[in-house]
Amino acid sequence: MELKTLKCPNCGADLEIEDGIDTFYCKYCGHKIVLEGQSDAAYEAKAKVKEIEHEEKKQKANLDYKKFIEKNDNATSLKMISGLLLFIVGCFVFLQISGNRQAAAAAKQTEKFEKIENQVVEEIKNGDYDAALADAQMLRDTTGTLSGIARDALDQKREDYIATIEELRQGK
Repeated sequence: MELKTLKCPNCGADLEIEDGIDTFYCKYCGHKIVLEGQSDAAYEAKAKVKEIEHEEKKQKANLDYKKFIEKNDNATSLKMISGLLLFIVGCFVFLQISGNRQAAAAAKQTEKFEKIENQVVEEIKNGDYDAALADAQMLRDTTGTLSGIARDALDQKREDYIATIEELRQGK
């Protein structure tokens, strides 16, 4: 590093100037001094400062971009999870409502079959076998609301009533 000696234009004091620096202040009076023309070292130093500033801006932009992506990824994930959860809850509610409707329909159908069965029994007691046979034939699940076991049991009851009615008819 080479030192050059100059005089302050304001107070006349001797100034020590570092090579490569083109702007400085007098250490006696504080006057700002700008040298005309810069050395190669000053140009290189300024270029290096600009390069460092540019790298810092790129790194900050990169960091801001990563934060943005991370924030959006988290928001997107949260939206997807919320949507999935809402879908699952909706399916659950739908199944509950459907199940309740199906259970209500099955209960209504069972009540209807019990009435028909009571009517068949009453008609058999009264000896009205033709009416009992016609009513026994109505003991069928035509709506599909009964479970397989309940439907099988109903079919078996119908067959038993029909067989009983036929036996009673023949024994008449």
